Amino acid sequence: MFRVLHGWCAGISALCALVGLAVLLGGWVLGVEALTALKRSTATCFALAGAALWVLGERPASPRVRVLADGAAAVVAVVAATALAGSLTGMDPAGRMAALTSVCFLMLALALLSVDRDAIFPTGQRLAVASAFVALLGVATWLYGVAAAPSGGPGPSDMAPLTGLLLAALSAAVTTIRPGRGATAILVQDTAGGMAARWVLPGTILGSLLIGGIVLAGERAGFYGRELGVALTTVASLSLFSTLVWLIAVRLHRTDARRLAVELELRRINAELEARVEARTRALTESEAKYRRLIDESPDGIMIHREGVIRFINPAGVRMFGYTSAAHGMGQPLLSFIAPDHRALVAERVAARMRGEPVPDLVEIEV
Repeated sequence: MFRVLHGWCAGISALCALVGLAVLLGGWVLGVEALTALKRSTATCFALAGAALWVLGERPASPRVRVLADGAAAVVAVVAATALAGSLTGMDPAGRMAALTSVCFLMLALALLSVDRDAIFPTGQRLAVASAFVALLGVATWLYGVAAAPSGGPGPSDMAPLTGLLLAALSAAVTTIRPGRGATAILVQDTAGGMAARWVLPGTILGSLLIGGIVLAGERAGFYGRELGVALTTVASLSLFSTLVWLIAVRLHRTDARRLAVELELRRINAELEARVEARTRALTESEAKYRRLIDESPDGIMIHREGVIRFINPAGVRMFGYTSAAHGMGQPLLSFIAPDHRALVAERVAARMRGEPVPDLVEIEV
């Protein structure tokens, strides 16, 4: 999922930058009328915002790259704010972008400036999401053939279709530029919430646009009036949401059923392992008791050493060396019990056994 979102951001940033440059160079510089669908200010903002998104896609961005990205975002903010001020004051300079377009670019510029700045990053993501929905409003007005505002002022229909589509895609890319952080954290999670978000968001957006277009087309064709159209839109929307909820519920039910089956199997395996461990522990305890009794009751003196230091002496060994307690011999060097003439032989046997070499089973020494 992370790789998909990174690829999406890179593709959208490149597309916006190329479209903006194509309009600026081909349409306004070379005079190709087919490429003048976007205004100069809009094309400039697309080129700069796409470039900023592209360089910020590589994380972490170097300080020099970060300065360039911030500079491009700042220019976008200035151009958008200037255009918005012109719209609000009634000025109409050549190449001025639509009011909703300038609002979207202003929010996107602030969102780009917030990337990798933890204090304002969540706010930037929210601005990018708001920009996406404003752009969708412009796309919807174009799809539904909404006329210009009766007062002659700025309205959603002023946004060009291509501008709305590119702005919606660019806003989504800015929102997901850091997958796993902020508002997009749940989208990349392999959880029930992540699965529900990945199903509901696309289905709701695309389904709502489709329902509105179909109902409006039927109303304009004279099949029914406005009241019935509203009723059809309501019922169709309820049907869409109910279907999405049902599909998600089925997926969640199957996921939970598999999880419960796995949990039951793990409990069964764990119970078997616990029974085996308990049986093995009981067998080891019994074996250790038998071994201890065999050592303690042996008529032969038995000494156990580790790295040449006595760690255990059985009762027969205690009596053999004249001790009253095994504690008297514990911690003593092994060779201190061996006669001087035999110490070299014992030391060599110990070293050979530690190396894993064969040694005689029996040897006579003086202690």
